[in-house]
Amino acid sequence: MIVNCKHCRTEINRSPCFIKRVKNVFCSQGCHHAYQKSTRVSCICVTCGGEFKQNPYRAQKAREHYCSKSCSPKAAIRNCEICSKQFKTSNHFVKLGRGRYCSRKCYGLSERGPNNPGWKDDKYSESRKARNSKLSKEWRDTVFTRDEGKCRKCDSGENLRGHHLFSFARYPDLRFEISNGITFCNLCHLEFHTIYGRYNFSPTDTFAFLGYDVGSQQSMILGITDVKQRFNEMGIV
Repeated sequence: MIVNCKHCRTEINRSPCFIKRVKNVFCSQGCHHAYQKSTRVSCICVTCGGEFKQNPYRAQKAREHYCSKSCSPKAAIRNCEICSKQFKTSNHFVKLGRGRYCSRKCYGLSERGPNNPGWKDDKYSESRKARNSKLSKEWRDTVFTRDEGKCRKCDSGENLRGHHLFSFARYPDLRFEISNGITFCNLCHLEFHTIYGRYNFSPTDTFAFLGYDVGSQQSMILGITDVKQRFNEMGIV
């Protein structure tokens, strides 16, 4: 059925069932919002005397009109939990446990650190700081230099990553040990962790991934000394 948009009078096609269900038909959300603004009526704030526009239905039902929460006599006076600034909010918000911050900025500050729902623990924070530290960058650069700036798997020199033979998370004492690192490109690094996982892998898995023979006796890598010996056998100094 062809009908005209209530705001711009453009012809639009709508089903008869849809027309029966709604009072006014619009061609878009923009026209809907523009029509709502155009039908608002002017009201005078009882507290400050300022003029503002309001929905016709609310203007008709309300006994007294207030332009904002701060002008309403029912507003609750609170102190911001972050900056201690005094502000007004609705009693309804207070009953719901809201209205604790004076602005979005203070609310954002309240959600940082341990107060954030996504916060894990101090270990996660410590691990992230270690990965982004200057010492970690120096470790990567040293490993890249030792491996001549090439991936040990495919010899690519692009998008290099420093891979830990002993897991970064499980062995914090070996994080910046040069012998605990080897150079992979991004694709090979992703392939390794797809096969062996991100936490429960061992140096033996890395050597097997590189195609190095890991027999039953050679697979016994107990510490960083064994890794250094294996590197010497592979010609990595």
